[in-house]
Amino acid sequence: MTATATTTAAPVTPTAPPGGARFATWTGWAGVGFAITLIAGFVLVAQVPTYDAPAADWVEWVENDHVTTVVGTMLLTAAGLLLMAFLVSLATVLRSAGADDDPATTVLRGAGVMAGVTLVLAALVGGAMAAGVTFAPDFAAPGGELIRSLDQMSLGMMLVGTGWSMALAVALASWSARRSETLPGWLAGAGLVVAALLLLSPMFLPFLLAPLWGLVTGVSLLRAGR
Repeated sequence: MTATATTTAAPVTPTAPPGGARFATWTGWAGVGFAITLIAGFVLVAQVPTYDAPAADWVEWVENDHVTTVVGTMLLTAAGLLLMAFLVSLATVLRSAGADDDPATTVLRGAGVMAGVTLVLAALVGGAMAAGVTFAPDFAAPGGELIRSLDQMSLGMMLVGTGWSMALAVALASWSARRSETLPGWLAGAGLVVAALLLLSPMFLPFLLAPLWGLVTGVSLLRAGR
């Protein structure tokens, strides 16, 4: 009679995939945080004189409202960092959900980095003079024309650079989400419409669709994470 030896394999503890529930929840919070900080920051930095106002009004604005502008600049900077984290993490969620063979998720990472970087640069350019007055006691506000030009440059970087980068990112994310069924079908379809409208972001109002899409997508990921 031959005894047969049996071996028992050691149990393997499974590891959560990069796009698991906890990671999706973190990505969702990043999307919600991006939307909140962007809107709050923009409201604070938007309290500027009209563009046809005298140069002296712009100097007075920097000297009197510099604290509000600095706070708004910090919020917009945080929004840019959260946007970058949100889109890059969203690409990881999409890949792990079945879109790993989709090159769109790779391009989505690049578009996310570009959108976040341009938003941070736009915030820093627009708040540079106010930061100088706030943090440097000996700093004297320059001429109003320079302040006006920096504010216009900041807005242009945000509406064109961030807006068009977001148009590409939203289109890619929505396309991949339709393939992997990571997001609800209606949200993926609406994202394609939002991406097309974001091409008109230099007109300002379409740009507001970016934080709205980030908020709705973030909430959807939070619900999926539960």
